[in-house]
This record gives sequence, structure tokens and C-alpha cells, in this order.
Amino acid sequence: MFEKLQIILFGKQPSAKIDSKTLERIIHREFGNSVSEVKEKLQRVKSDTQKGKNRISTAIIKLAGKDINAIDNFIEISNNDCRDF
Repeated sequence: MFEKLQIILFGKQPSAKIDSKTLERIIHREFGNSVSEVKEKLQRVKSDTQKGKNRISTAIIKLAGKDINAIDNFIEISNNDCRDF
């Protein structure tokens, strides 16, 4: 309810809170055989905070749809303008 009130009064939209453990679980679920390669690619994601990097990385994984080659494209897009994510 408090988040809803913040949206109404201040226009503040909540964002997903993804911790490193959750991100790790998602990587394993989506790319079980290529975990190390995906993690290496996600090191290139730019963000001011680890929380932001985890959120953006999760979005990239979801958008890639288990296509490991699509990850590079989404990383490039997110690094150019993270508002797309």
C-alpha cells in the first residue's frame, strides 16, 4: 500500500529488487550449460550500483530468451541507454 501511495503522491515507480543470489539462480535456470559464458558477458553491463546491474542483467537474460548470442546485443543497448530496460 505504501508503494502505491508513493506512486500517486510522488510519481515514484518501484523497480525490481534483484540480489546477486537471485540473479545467479536465474542464470542457471535459463543458461544451465553456459553459465560461465553468460556471467562473463554480463560483466560488461554498466550501472552505478550492483543493485542496478543485477536488475539490468536480469532483464537482459529474460529478453534474450535462452539465446546466448542475443545477450551481447541487449548489453550494448542497455549500456547506451539504460532507460530502455
